[in-house]
Amino acid sequence: MDQALATEARSRPSSPNWITPQESAEGIDQAVEQRHHRQ
Repeated sequence: MDQALATEARSRPSSPNWITPQESAEGIDQAVEQRHHRQ
């Protein structure tokens, strides 16, 4: 998993807010909520 995450992080230089898998779930939830509020 660590190697896959590292490779994915390297392939996404446009994502400076790369976070750990545990935090990613919360970040996705927040992003979804923000999108719903915007729409």
